[in-house]
Amino acid sequence: MIDADVMADCTLTLAYDDDTGQMLLEDLPAGPAGEAGLMPIPGVELLFDRADGRLSRMFVDAGRDDLTMVNEPALAFMTALFGMEAGATVAQAHPGTAMTVTLRPDEGTVADLSRLARLDAARVTSPVAHSSWWSVEAAQQAARAGLRERAAAEVRQAVRAMTDETPTLAGLPASAVFAAAELIGTTQPKLGRRLPDRVVFPQPDRPPAAYSNRSWGALLPVAVEGLESGSDNGGGLQWSLDVQMIPPYVFGFGLSPDSDLRVSIGESGILVETELAPGADRSVLAKCCARLVDPSSRAVLGVAPFRDAGGSQVRADIRHQAPPSGAWVEVVDEASHPVISGQLRHIRRAMRWADAALTARRRLPGPGDAQWARLAGMAWKRCAEDWYAAQDPDRAYLAVALAATTCPEVAVPPPLSAWAKELAGRPSLEEAPFLAEIAS
Repeated sequence: MIDADVMADCTLTLAYDDDTGQMLLEDLPAGPAGEAGLMPIPGVELLFDRADGRLSRMFVDAGRDDLTMVNEPALAFMTALFGMEAGATVAQAHPGTAMTVTLRPDEGTVADLSRLARLDAARVTSPVAHSSWWSVEAAQQAARAGLRERAAAEVRQAVRAMTDETPTLAGLPASAVFAAAELIGTTQPKLGRRLPDRVVFPQPDRPPAAYSNRSWGALLPVAVEGLESGSDNGGGLQWSLDVQMIPPYVFGFGLSPDSDLRVSIGESGILVETELAPGADRSVLAKCCARLVDPSSRAVLGVAPFRDAGGSQVRADIRHQAPPSGAWVEVVDEASHPVISGQLRHIRRAMRWADAALTARRRLPGPGDAQWARLAGMAWKRCAEDWYAAQDPDRAYLAVALAATTCPEVAVPPPLSAWAKELAGRPSLEEAPFLAEIAS
C-alpha cells in the first residue's frame, strides 16, 4: 500500500494555458523515474510520480462557455475526488489565473488511481508483460476507483487471456484470487468458479512472494551480472532497448537495461541479440532492425535485420565497427526511424533504470532480499549516471538519494535546488508487488 502521507493534503499551483486550452495543477516536478499517466474521464489527465506515487500534475480541458474555464464532467470529477473547496476554486479560474489550490483528496481513491497508472507504466517493460494478472489487478484497481468502463475492459481482456491459458496462482494471496474470481465471474461464471479451487495457501512462515521465483529466479542473476559489466564495453559503445522506438509486445524486456540486449563486438562488426515477447508477431518483427548510430551527428552508421537464433531468441549482425569516439546500438521499428539525440537517450535510459529499481524495490522483503536490494541500489546509481549525462543534476541527486535507501554505503551529495531537497525529504513509497510480478 502507498504510505498515507504520500496522499495527504497537498498544495498545487494552478495555471491556465492559453495555447492548449487546458487548466494545469502542478506539484513539485517529477523525480528520476518520471511520471505515469491516467485519463479517468475524457478531459482529465492525472500524472503520478512513479517513484513516490504522489499526484504530480493534472491537466483539465477548458469549458465550452464563459461561465467556467473547466468543463462540467471534469469539474464534477475534481469535486468528488478533491472536495467542494477545490472544485469551487478551479471553477472560478480564468485565463491568466495563477494561484495555489489545496487539495484534500479521497486518499483511497487517489491511491487506487496512482497504483493503476503506475501499473500501466510498469507492465510495458516488465519481463512478464504477457501475464493475464496485469489485467486482473487493473480491473480491481479501476473498480475500486469507480472507473467502470476501464474495469469492464480489463475484465474482458483477462477472460480472453485466461481462456487461452491456465493461469498461474502460486504466490498470489488468496484474497486476490477470490477478488479476481468475483470480477471474472461477472462475464464468465464457469471460469470464475474454477479459480478459487486452485488457490495455493501459503505457509505461515512464507510470504506470498516466496512462491514466485520461477521466472524471476533466472532473470535476477543476469540483471545483477549486467550491473557489473555495464552497457559500455570499453570502446564507448552503449546501447538500450527504448520502448518508444519499438512496436509493443514484440521484444521481451529483462530486469534491467543491460539485460534487455546482449551486444558483443567481433572482427566483422557488432552482434546484437535479444528475446522475443511471448506470442510476438513475426510479421511486425520483419520490419524491425538493429542500428549503430552516432547521436551527435544523427547519422546511421550501420543497420541489420533480425534473424532467428533458435527458440525465442533473435539476432542482428551489424557489419560495421563502432567509431573510437563512441556510438549507440539501438533497436527500431523500421530502418528510417529518426535518430534521437544523445541527451534524450540518456533520459530514456535513466527512466528504464528506474523501472528496474522500482521492480526490485517492490520485491522487498521477500526471497533473495540481498540480490533484490543490490539490484535496486545499483539500478538507482546507474539511473543517476544517465541523469548526469543528460545534464540534469537534480534528478541525478534524487536517484542517488534513492540508491542510499537500499545501499547505505552510497554517499549522497548535497542537493542543488530547493525542489529536489524537498522532494528527497518526502516519504518513500512502500507497496507490494503487482499481482503479475508474484504470479509469473
